[in-house]
Amino acid sequence: MDVCERANEINAYYDGELPADRRAAVEEHLAACPACQAQLQQCLRLSGLLAQLPLPQAPSPELMQRLHQVANRQGTAGVMRLAEWLTGVAAAALVVFAVGLGYRSTQEQAVSLPLWETDAVVQSPSDSTSNSAEEQVAMWQVRDLSQERSHD
Repeated sequence: MDVCERANEINAYYDGELPADRRAAVEEHLAACPACQAQLQQCLRLSGLLAQLPLPQAPSPELMQRLHQVANRQGTAGVMRLAEWLTGVAAAALVVFAVGLGYRSTQEQAVSLPLWETDAVVQSPSDSTSNSAEEQVAMWQVRDLSQERSHD
């Protein structure tokens, strides 16, 4: 079956959704287009078949009430599952953050100050009191620099 570029208008025509001027144009087109005529016939046959089907019986009020209760519980259950999952994710993120913060804090404590800075604050008993302040600073810097080379 060929398809016409105006085929989408046939369904709207059949459903009575077109304004009067468009409806007249589609009727004019239908007279000359076999593809659209076939589509209109198919709509008519489908409507006829659907009209022959028995109508389903409406459920009893008790059944409808039970269905509403189940639907309400399912809606709440879904929200609760989502809330539980998000709470778990938040707790896991908090634990990871806390562990990372503790690890970082431990790493910061493990990083020692350069030796000369430590010696400048705490005087070791090996330091000679006869050395001048400039000599002590020079010795601290030499020790610090020698310590950095030994790490490389």
